[in-house]
Amino acid sequence: MNVQDVNLVGVAKSQEGYTAVFRGNDKRIYFLHVGDRLFDGYLKDIGADFVQIIRETKMKSGQVLTKEITKRLRT
Repeated sequence: MNVQDVNLVGVAKSQEGYTAVFRGNDKRIYFLHVGDRLFDGYLKDIGADFVQIIRETKMKSGQVLTKEITKRLRT
């Protein structure tokens, strides 16, 4: 799924670190860790109430543009 197609619904903490809980546009729940890939990016960081995702856009010239997107839990 694309970065804009997922909504952050929770963050879980364990001894191994954080796990981000996303809901996709297909209404399914996905559990992602740092480094896991989405269709157009990857998960860079997970905090107690946020995630940082790097969105990658490939240009026709072959150049890859990146943009950092932060998604937060509702408070």
